[in-house]
Amino acid sequence: MAEGIRRLMRSETSERKELGSDEGVRSLLEVGGALLRSETHAVLERLIGLDDVVKDWLTPLVDTFPRDQEGPTYVSAPEPMTRKTAPTLAKGGNAQREGTHEGWMPEEIEWWLKLHAGGSMPRGWRPDTPLSADATLHFLTARTDEMRKLVAAFEEKHGQRVSALVPLRVSICRECGAILGADARVSEHCELCGEDTSCASAVAQQEMTRLRPCVRRFYKQNVWLEEGVAHHFRSAGYEAVTGQIVTGSDGTRREIDVLAENPRNGLLVASECKTRQKGNTVKHDDITKLADVLRCVGIPTGVLVTTVQRERIHRDAFKIAARNAVQIWADAVDKSDAEWRCLISSLSHAPA
Repeated sequence: MAEGIRRLMRSETSERKELGSDEGVRSLLEVGGALLRSETHAVLERLIGLDDVVKDWLTPLVDTFPRDQEGPTYVSAPEPMTRKTAPTLAKGGNAQREGTHEGWMPEEIEWWLKLHAGGSMPRGWRPDTPLSADATLHFLTARTDEMRKLVAAFEEKHGQRVSALVPLRVSICRECGAILGADARVSEHCELCGEDTSCASAVAQQEMTRLRPCVRRFYKQNVWLEEGVAHHFRSAGYEAVTGQIVTGSDGTRREIDVLAENPRNGLLVASECKTRQKGNTVKHDDITKLADVLRCVGIPTGVLVTTVQRERIHRDAFKIAARNAVQIWADAVDKSDAEWRCLISSLSHAPA
């Protein structure tokens, strides 16, 4: 390991240690620069959305909508929601209530509308009309089959095995179609219809899949951006590590997203990786906080890597960055390898 990194590195964050030891995350790291491709994000977002649907059906929760609240509240309940509630909650057919129901998919909306004309079902709601065991199995297996196909297509395109899914056995009551359990012992009676489920003939079972929790966190916590940036540093001949806790001159522990060093000239670079939702931009605080880390830890060069489009970043942000030995690399997703090489090469010519 390069001397500068060895001198600064103290420990890896506990979260990064856990993610780094996960088989699914390790397999994703093997795709390298593809982590920073929008097509990869589309696959991961779809996998998470499908997994959310399966998770909601396997969790004994039901939505209620008290009059004094702006949105539904999840509460434990042994029975499904009432029929009259669903159309009221989603009047107008808008299935995506801001900040409440994310990850909706058209087929779920269509499915609910067939059961309840005039209403739509936010994620996590269940039908009050009992489905047959076959219908429940079909609903769930259709989602998990799509998950398998998405992963298989991704593997074929990149020539890399991706262990993003884990097997799951689901038990379903043959009498009413209720979920009895997943990878766990089934109770002796169905809580929905009261059927005796101690007999194997009363229970339908199906092998399914779920998304690995660490793969979900890898994407949701934006570790993909840090690891994608580290990949490009390594491709340019740097040594790079991610998610490191270092101690500054004032004794304060700071986290550095990507710490990279050029072994040829000893150039040490600290990168802060920021994702931003559409409509947002780079904040001055993002720059000054990184500059403070550089001064405190003694690193001469910093890079703020962001998914924000360059034209959305105010020119004053670039001026502030330049005064603090920080470069801003915008449009981090879908850059070519040549663009990344050019950016990293520019660090060697930047003023100290």
